[in-house]
Amino acid sequence: MIRSRTSRLRAVVAASVVAGTVATALVGSQAASPAVAAPAAAATPRYDVDGDGVTDRIVQRADGTTTITLSADGTTQPFTVGSHVTGVGNKPKEIVPLGTIQGTSAPDLAVLWSNGDLAVYEASGTSGTTQAYPVGPGWQMFNKILSPGDVTGDGRPDLLGRTPAGMLHLYRSNGGSGLFGARAEVGGGWQVYDQLVGTGDLDGDRIGDVLARTVSGDLYFYQGTGSATGAPFKARVKVGYGYQMFNQLVAADDLNADGRADLLARTPDGTVYRYLASTGGRFAARQTVGTGGQNVLLYAGGGGVPAYGKHELVTFDDANRIEVRRALSDGTFGAPELRGTNEKGYFHGTLSSALDEKGEADLVEIGPGYAYADGVGWLGEGEEWNSYEFLVGPGDLTGDGKGDVVGRDFEGSLHLHRSDRLTYENWLDTRVRVGGGWGVYDQLVSGGDHSGDGRPDLVARTYDGELYLYPGTGSATKPFGTPVLIGGGWSTYTHLASPGDMTGDGRADLIGVDAAGDVYRYAATGLTGTRSFAAKVKFTSGWQRYQYIY
Repeated sequence: MIRSRTSRLRAVVAASVVAGTVATALVGSQAASPAVAAPAAAATPRYDVDGDGVTDRIVQRADGTTTITLSADGTTQPFTVGSHVTGVGNKPKEIVPLGTIQGTSAPDLAVLWSNGDLAVYEASGTSGTTQAYPVGPGWQMFNKILSPGDVTGDGRPDLLGRTPAGMLHLYRSNGGSGLFGARAEVGGGWQVYDQLVGTGDLDGDRIGDVLARTVSGDLYFYQGTGSATGAPFKARVKVGYGYQMFNQLVAADDLNADGRADLLARTPDGTVYRYLASTGGRFAARQTVGTGGQNVLLYAGGGGVPAYGKHELVTFDDANRIEVRRALSDGTFGAPELRGTNEKGYFHGTLSSALDEKGEADLVEIGPGYAYADGVGWLGEGEEWNSYEFLVGPGDLTGDGKGDVVGRDFEGSLHLHRSDRLTYENWLDTRVRVGGGWGVYDQLVSGGDHSGDGRPDLVARTYDGELYLYPGTGSATKPFGTPVLIGGGWSTYTHLASPGDMTGDGRADLIGVDAAGDVYRYAATGLTGTRSFAAKVKFTSGWQRYQYIY
């Protein structure tokens, strides 16, 4: 059955609403271009599994599930990515629609796992993927992976990876068993962008393009050149401003069959907008297409640095109940879920960022001579575990793709426990001393990457209320850089904690709970120093009944 472009676009809008995405046009346009004649044919979708010529939307949700929304009828159903290789329940760190890189009729996904392995998965109907086609390990060196489509002119989709230092690398598709060739440097300076979107062909020339957004909200268009030997992109062109109002920009592919890729954008309250491409990387006025995006943590083809490993908060109340609250993307939490009972009446430990590939935070308990994580097992044994006043699990501190733990002892020294995952009994390595002088802090907190560079950080509060950010370095020998003062006055809070990213932009945020039980959110901004977090926002109360908050 052949459907009209109007009915097809309506189905796409319905799919966007169900998936909780946002699609729109520019907030502000830069020298807006007049409408021009559209290319002769619709652009090829990069992940169309229902056969209607429109890309279908894959998302990870706040409830821990992965779903796909089919554009043909707007229905949403469970979707399984790569379970043949990594185990049931494991979560990808990033999902990138590619198109048909292997030359078959079924579209492919590039999937990055938390341990740094990258693999390509071919679609198997509408409910999941087939077995993996491994690309290789070591991809944890990048904080962002995206596919612009074909930028080298050979008709095959290419891949880009950006390091935390801002170097962009191109992996050209080679059409062989290795799928991608050796990486080539594109250039540096890309760390200035907090959103990188591999859009596909934005301007109708059949070459892939990239959109890049700065923290301040300026939007830039990088037009693909189609050159197999020269630079893959032309000089950037500013095409919009004001895009800081969105916490995610998402590649939409061609929504209206005009031969140009379009854009989706989500605001922090979960409203979804559509931007239809006009010409030169610019867009028509945005259109609201739905709500509910606050329930989505990760979009396939999304532009933000992925937040992985911790999206929840655990509380212990005065009745010894242990509850978990999942972070949404609008600065709030879902309803509390009872996790168990604290029969001992006290707790010593932390809620660590994921120590395995399941992507869920792990509740780590320190006992006499041991550390144990619910859902993982024994982490380690020995007298060293008796020496810790604080324990924090920021994530992968050493750049090896494995979640690590740091502990501060009663003497004021900080120690690193690297994850080795060699045996069930010894999940964490014997500790290595990071350094002394940490006794000046009365609280250590981490929800992962607070600064926005993809590396987990550590937040520390002094006894007189000054807050410092220790940026992660990715180095096993020196996991944290020089501390940066965030500000003073933080001693007003009886509890400081981080649920990870609760505002949908990929950066880990903070919450503070005062003696009256009022709860304040501090959203990470991607800026530095005293601007690292936005002004506090009170969003709930009644938390004075909690003894422990992690």
